[in-house]
Amino acid sequence: MRYLFDNPKAKVVRSVSVDIRPMKSEARSGLSSLAGARSLISTDEAVLGGAACIRGTRIPAHDIAEMLANGDDSRAIREAYPVLIEEQIEAAALYARAYPRRDRPRRGSFWRNRKPVVSSEVAFDELPPGR
Repeated sequence: MRYLFDNPKAKVVRSVSVDIRPMKSEARSGLSSLAGARSLISTDEAVLGGAACIRGTRIPAHDIAEMLANGDDSRAIREAYPVLIEEQIEAAALYARAYPRRDRPRRGSFWRNRKPVVSSEVAFDELPPGR
């Protein structure tokens, strides 16, 4: 190959073959997985303004995917949304990768950028009555 780069006018023709079967198989597998994810996700203008939701719920698929991207594990998501099963959570993540949100990106949450204020002194007797 280096010879052809050094001698572009050379009359030697060599062919290169590339086996695309693994790529084709991987693409088919990915498309099959995406079709499965699409069957678990629905959009309806009457539900949350047409946002992609997990079928049969009002839980936005992109919100579940963002929870996973933020480091939440599927167990924590299932605790927050007990109606979801593992397959729906995986489908939401796959769907969100294939179909990103189309609106403006959300601004970062106010609380995510703030560090908690820790005080070493707490005087409960100074609190007003009734608290």
